Amino acid sequence: MKTKSYTLQTIRCMKALLLSLVLLISTTHLQAQYASVPVSGFNNDIIANGGAASGAANTGVTHPAIGVDGAGYALVTQGYLAGAATPTCWMPTTNLAPSLLNPLVTYQFQGYGSST
Repeated sequence: MKTKSYTLQTIRCMKALLLSLVLLISTTHLQAQYASVPVSGFNNDIIANGGAASGAANTGVTHPAIGVDGAGYALVTQGYLAGAATPTCWMPTTNLAPSLLNPLVTYQFQGYGSST
């Protein structure tokens, strides 16, 4: 009976092909799964809504000294007025914000009228 001998190059090629096949099969089942994670317990209202005839920047915010960043800044809704000034950009009116990095992820905010 004759035995077939393989060259070193053929063995390396077969190993590389087998490794590629194993990697291809193993990665087809590894996909990220996204799950909604509800959070609560926030007590600092940082979204200013409504109007401010006096022009105060943080009207409608429960902790204006804290704000978003500790310096007293707040996010605003579309209808917010600070004196005669109206904002040029605001929180989304639908309470939904798509992720800039992944179009499959959308962030949902609670109503802006409550402590958010």
